[in-house]
Amino acid sequence: MTRTDLIRFLLFTAAGLAALLIGYLSRRRGWMDENQSRRVHFHTVTWLWSSAALISLWRLPLTWGNAWVVVIEAAVIIVPALLMIPLAMLVCDSRSKVGVMAVAAGVGNIGWTMGGYICFILIKPAGDALAIAGTAAAVLAIVIVLAMYPIAYHFGTLTGQMSLGRLMFRSLVMLPAMPLYFSVVGITLAANVAFPEWLIEYYIVDVVILGVTVGGYLGVGMRLRLGGGLEYLKEHALLAVFTFIVVPALTLGLIALAASTAAPMSITASRVMVVQALMPTGISCVILANVFHLDTRLAASIWMWNTLAFLLIVLPGLLVILGSMGWFVAPTTIAP
Repeated sequence: MTRTDLIRFLLFTAAGLAALLIGYLSRRRGWMDENQSRRVHFHTVTWLWSSAALISLWRLPLTWGNAWVVVIEAAVIIVPALLMIPLAMLVCDSRSKVGVMAVAAGVGNIGWTMGGYICFILIKPAGDALAIAGTAAAVLAIVIVLAMYPIAYHFGTLTGQMSLGRLMFRSLVMLPAMPLYFSVVGITLAANVAFPEWLIEYYIVDVVILGVTVGGYLGVGMRLRLGGGLEYLKEHALLAVFTFIVVPALTLGLIALAASTAAPMSITASRVMVVQALMPTGISCVILANVFHLDTRLAASIWMWNTLAFLLIVLPGLLVILGSMGWFVAPTTIAP
């Protein structure tokens, strides 16, 4: 990691933590009603996520090897979530907690609020890493609606008793679904129009991602309920096994499978997928817990402590080990 990359990452982390703290204090001290978090997330997803999706997918090299990103990302969301359910039933005392654990195991923080940006600033070429990370984030958004919604719906209840089908339909046609359609626009541009590299060179991408991060963490902070660290020790331990062992192992196995085919992933894509697999659970577990009336206290607690474990233990090890292996410089050979 260069000095510039380190500064960018520290600024990114500081901005996210500051937004989280401001959101949390705004609720605790009555500066802003916590229901305003919906408006914050609405505009963040609608405009900033859409911009990030368009830019990243526009930069995607359209090769058969990169199609593996879609397959692998979908698998490492759905499979861990399903595996978690019977295990969570052994340690949790309510269905709402089982639902939280299943969602948390499947939804990693691979988007621009964590994993996507880490890959963008660390893995070279940055443009290729941006495109692969953006593709994974787009897949995550789709799979959340198609797979995580039904799981959360099964273990929780919806405000106003809205049906699952209606919620899924609205999720695909309302304004917050714009990132999905901007992803399609980005892929179309990738096939026909050269990507303007100055968006990366002049840190325009950094500004967009910073906006995504601030908006995402601000909204979550407004809903955040702290506490329960010791109360949920079994849940924390079980989730840590999934996020930092099961998901990476599954990802490595699928990458090895892809490597044995006629269209393997590129070196850069493989590196992005491995780094993404080591990310903590995502803020979506808190958001879905609110939407489906799951155990929001557990969701906030496991999200916070899983993220802290990543930042204090996993991330330093990732930087040292993968850095020593030369993962953060452009590969000298390019796989198909």
